[in-house]
Amino acid sequence: MSLATGSVLDTFNAIAAELGLPPSYRRDRAWNALRQQISQLVVEKRQSPILFLDEAHWLRHEVLENLRLLFNFSMDSEPRLSVVLLGLSSLDQRLALSIHEPLTQRLILSHRLEPLKPEEIEPYIAHRSVVAGAPEGLQIFEPAALEALRLAGKGIPRLINNLAHHALAAAALAKADQVTSRHVEPAAGELPG
Repeated sequence: MSLATGSVLDTFNAIAAELGLPPSYRRDRAWNALRQQISQLVVEKRQSPILFLDEAHWLRHEVLENLRLLFNFSMDSEPRLSVVLLGLSSLDQRLALSIHEPLTQRLILSHRLEPLKPEEIEPYIAHRSVVAGAPEGLQIFEPAALEALRLAGKGIPRLINNLAHHALAAAALAKADQVTSRHVEPAAGELPG
């Protein structure tokens, strides 16, 4: 789920909605409803709920601070809910602030997706092309276009995806058989920074 910049109550209500619960107008009631529903999933239905919070780098400090409550309510030694925070590298910087120490103490695992290495770009683009419906083995991007994607995208999959999308559109407009570096360059010029 993606929450962007909502309040603690907005966050609790968004989680409640994902669990099929009605919204609440008070934080304590929303929290109690969440606690009950999660406990029911774990105890009665023997399920292990996992909450994925996408774009977590945008979450307000008060929301991050209150996320620790999601780890705290178990009555036994087993956690009731697993929370996965997904975000840009600025999330690491925010979690390093002393205000978030209680939350970071509860983190079990942290992983940073490193940029793709130069030799990983071509297989990555080939895989994404097949997923999009291209026949396996079809060379949609010329080698120079792959190099342009690598340089402009800095190995970051999201940037490479955006660049490839725009380059594919440019190649289609030009009625080209393959994407060339000439199709990548205009898209690269649009990138910030």
